[in-house]
Amino acid sequence: MNNRDLKNVFINGIGLGGPLIFAVLCIPLLIDNLGVERFGILTLMWAVVSYFGLFDLGISRALTIQVAMDMSNGDYSEAGYTSRSGLRLLSFISIAAILLFLFSGLLGARFIDTDISQRELGIAILLLAIAVPAIVMTSGYRGVLEAQRRFTAVNAVRLPLGIYTFAGPALISFFSQSLVAVALILMIGRWVAWLASMLLVKEFFSHGYVFGVHDRKRYKKIFRVSGWIAVSNILNPLIGYCDRFVIAVVVQVSVVAYYVTPYEMITKLWVIPAAITTVVLPEFSKKVLRAKERDIFNKGILLTLGLVLPVCAVIFFFSSEILSIWIDPSFSEKAGYFMKVFSVGIAINSLAHVPFVYLQAAGYARFLAKFQLFQLPAYLAALVMAGMNWGAEGVVWCWFVRIVIDSLTILFVALKIIGGHVKEDLVENG
Repeated sequence: MNNRDLKNVFINGIGLGGPLIFAVLCIPLLIDNLGVERFGILTLMWAVVSYFGLFDLGISRALTIQVAMDMSNGDYSEAGYTSRSGLRLLSFISIAAILLFLFSGLLGARFIDTDISQRELGIAILLLAIAVPAIVMTSGYRGVLEAQRRFTAVNAVRLPLGIYTFAGPALISFFSQSLVAVALILMIGRWVAWLASMLLVKEFFSHGYVFGVHDRKRYKKIFRVSGWIAVSNILNPLIGYCDRFVIAVVVQVSVVAYYVTPYEMITKLWVIPAAITTVVLPEFSKKVLRAKERDIFNKGILLTLGLVLPVCAVIFFFSSEILSIWIDPSFSEKAGYFMKVFSVGIAINSLAHVPFVYLQAAGYARFLAKFQLFQLPAYLAALVMAGMNWGAEGVVWCWFVRIVIDSLTILFVALKIIGGHVKEDLVENG
C-alpha cells in the first residue's frame, strides 16, 4: 500500500467514522425521548434499511470489480458501457425490492411483542419502502465511483448521510415520539443521497463513452461476477441481524436496546476495515502481479488489526465505565456484559475483512456464499435454542462462536489461495 492508498483509507475513515460522533451524542437522546421500546424498534429499522442497501444482487460490488478491471486494461469505453448497463439492472431490481420489503416488513411486524400499534408500524414500514429504490441505486453509484477510486466523491455523500441517519431522528424525537415521523426523516435522507450520487456519477458519463448498445453480453458479464456476491449480500446481513430479531421475538423486545446499543457502538469499528477494503478491492480486481497482491493483502490485514485491536482492548476493560458515562449506570448494568463479548469478537473478526474482499476479487465468491449458506440455518437454530434457555446471554455467546469460526475460516482459505498464487508466479518467472 502506497501513500495514495493510505490517503484514500484516511478519507474513507472520515466518511465512515465521522457519523460515529453523532451516534454517540444522539443515541442517549433517542433512548430518553423515544423510550427503550421505541428505540429498540428504531434499531430494527436501521438494520432493515442497511440490509436493503445490499439487496442489489451483488451488482454494486460487481461494478467495482468489473469497471476497475476494464479501466486497468485501458478500456474506458467498455467501463462506461458496463457502468450504464449495471445501473439499468439496478433500477429494475429496486422495484422487486420494494415488494419484498413491504411483504417481509409487514409480516415481521406482526411477530414483534410490542405495545406500539400495528397501524403506526405499518405506516413506518410503508415510508421506508418508498426509500428502497434510492437505497439500491445509491449503492450502485457508489460501486462505480469506487472503481474509479473517487473516494472523495463517495464520502462527500456518505458522511452527510451517516450524520443525518442519527441526527435526523434525534432532532425529530424532540417534537414527536412517532415511528412514522422517524421513518419519514430516514426516507427523505435516502432520496437526497440518491440525487447527490447520481449527479456525481453523471460526470463519469459526460465523457461520451456511455452511449451505445447495452447488449446481453454486458449483462452476462456483470451477473457472472455478481451472482454469488448477491447470495453473500443477502445472507451476510441476515446472519448479522437475526440475533436481535430472535431476542425481540423469543426473549423480549425491551431487551433489544440493551443488546443492540453496545453492539451498534462497537461494530462501528468496522468502519476501519471498511475504509481499508474499499481501497484494496479495486487493486485486487486489477489482477496485478501476485507478489504485489500478497504485499497488499498482508499490509491490509496488519493495518486493520493494528487500528482495531487497541480500541477493542480499551472497550473490553472499561465497558461498564463507557456505558455509564454514555448512557447511565443502570443501562450499563444490563448492557456491559454484552459489550465485553462483542469487543473480543470484533477484534478477532478484524482478521477476516481483507481476506473476504480478496476472495471475491479472486473469483471465490461462490465459496463465501456457500459457507454462509451453510452457517445460516445452524446459527438461527442455535440462537433460538439459546434465547429460549439462557436469554440474551445465550444469544450473545452464539454470536461469538459463529464470528470466530467464520473469521478464521475465511482467513485460512485466503492465505492458502494467495500462497498458491505466489508459487505460480515464482514458477512462471523461473
